[in-house]
Order: sequence, then C-alpha cells, then structure tokens
Amino acid sequence: MRATKRIAGLAAVLAFYLVGCGGGPKVVPTTGPHPPTSAQSVAIYEKPPHRYERLGEVSEPVGGDVKWDTSGNADAGFDRLKAKAALLGANGLLLHVDSSGRDGSVLAGYHGKFYEVSYLNTVPRTVIAQAIYVVEK
Repeated sequence: MRATKRIAGLAAVLAFYLVGCGGGPKVVPTTGPHPPTSAQSVAIYEKPPHRYERLGEVSEPVGGDVKWDTSGNADAGFDRLKAKAALLGANGLLLHVDSSGRDGSVLAGYHGKFYEVSYLNTVPRTVIAQAIYVVEK
C-alpha cells in the first residue's frame, strides 16, 4: 500500500512538471487585432517569453537619428521599433528573429543595456524585430 502511494505521488509530481513547467516558449494563435498601445508599455525581450502571439515584424533603417552614440547606445532606433510595435497592439518587442529571416546581428545599447539585434543587409542596413503580445512571461 505504501509503495502504491509513493508511485502515485511521484506520478502526480511528474505530471505537474510536464504540464505546468515543461516545454519552452510557445507561440499561440492570435486572438485577433489588438488595440494600439504606447511605446513606453512595450517591453524588450531578448528571448521568447513563455506564451505569446506574433503580431508582425517591425523594422527600422539605420542612418540619420538611428545610429550608435559614443556609448554604443541606439536609443532612437529602439524607440522607433517600440513605437511601431505599439501601433500593432504589442506589449513586447522580441529581438530574436529566426536566422532565416535575417542576415546577421549586431550589439546595440538601449539606455545603457545592450542587446543583440537582428538586421537585414539592405541599403540602408535595416534592423528588424518581432512585435508580440505576451500572454505569459
């Protein structure tokens, strides 16, 4: 009887782990259009959150105001990407873009924190990211 309870307990713990904690990030089907948000409410994600919707790719050509400053920050570029994501109803900006959708990546700072940002080798070079709606971090 005791062994049966232990096995049942272990099975319950294993099932909880596999269902509740198992698995990596998951793209979920979109629930439809999201109302625009504000750029300030768009969080930057280096890695995919646990569950999220893809709302679309956002991009920004590099040049003019969009460049690195003397500290390596590219605040204007990040602000523009966040604003474009906000127009799509995003609450997140995923910087990781699948390697098939980019030509490379570059390290750029945003208010002193540095991120790897994907780019396309176009003229002018263009940074790209994914506007997302985070369901679960």
